[in-house]
Amino acid sequence: MSWLARDGADHGTLWAATSAGRIFVTHNADASDPATVRWHRIDNATSPTRFPSGIYVDPSDTGHAW
Repeated sequence: MSWLARDGADHGTLWAATSAGRIFVTHNADASDPATVRWHRIDNATSPTRFPSGIYVDPSDTGHAW
């Protein structure tokens, strides 16, 4: 992991990025059993394959980030 980001108001949503440019999000990061946390990969074949310089969660929509 190269970056992790979450919004202070939504403890369940967590964004993660790898140095290879892969982006993941989960909406149950605060699950009592870590094995039940489900990550969703949101990059695709046309996404850039470069190191992400940061993740900024949209303050009005935790399901959106830059």
